[in-house]
Amino acid sequence: CFSAEITTSFFPLEKPFFLHVIRDLSQLKEISQPASTFTTENQALLAAIPDAILVFNQEGSFLRYKASTMPLAFAPEEITGETIHDILPPALAQKTMHFLQQALISRQLQTFEYEWNDQHYEARLVPNGQKEVICILRNITERYEWEKKLRYQSLHDSLTGLYNRTAFEERMQHSSQARQPAGMLICDLDGLKLLNDTFGHAAGDLALRQVAAILKNAFPANAFLARIGGDEFAAVFNKPTQEFLAALCTKIRSSLEEHNRAQQDFPLSLSLGYAFSRQSPPD
Repeated sequence: CFSAEITTSFFPLEKPFFLHVIRDLSQLKEISQPASTFTTENQALLAAIPDAILVFNQEGSFLRYKASTMPLAFAPEEITGETIHDILPPALAQKTMHFLQQALISRQLQTFEYEWNDQHYEARLVPNGQKEVICILRNITERYEWEKKLRYQSLHDSLTGLYNRTAFEERMQHSSQARQPAGMLICDLDGLKLLNDTFGHAAGDLALRQVAAILKNAFPANAFLARIGGDEFAAVFNKPTQEFLAALCTKIRSSLEEHNRAQQDFPLSLSLGYAFSRQSPPD
């Protein structure tokens, strides 16, 4: 479909002269489609976004919103006309205002996470003109719980529930950087290979879980205890005394004897040892 505009101009020369100008208006009409078309597209796009979209002015007053399909700590329609300080707890309100002002000053996206009423949220703030900020609010509780679970699994032994070798090495590095006296207790389960070969790996796994339980019962509740190998366990302590470590060994042996009296079919045997430093590591 071709659309044109014809313009005629008359120039008073010796002989009459007419100039005809023809312009193709097809592209111009495409460009100047009604704004409602784009508004409809924008509304459809916003409806597809599960996040809540809130608009604040530079003073932190709540202006308007797009509701969320995700659970929020408040219903946006209930806070129209309120300020950030009216809506949020004092510490969180102060934090939000800080990032709001940073978004207006830097003209760049500002992102932060926070916890409120046992839920975790991510807020993304972008400037909207000179005096407004758009806040895209997302409930990330599910993601947070998954990350927490993955972090736990990466640092814990799945069989015994104790810390694993990765966590043990991180703890050793931290203790070294702290440059303070430290101590270590090592425990080996004797005859694990023979137990596995004779009665199967299920029996070996059971023995390892029993050793972990004996150690946890003997150690202080906040002790760092790890399974660092197939049959090896280790604990790290800050500023221990020789008497403290020796007393732990005695307590473990006593618990082991009590266990073996109750479980005579599969008695356990442990090798124990400890070491400690009386001073900080040298430079």
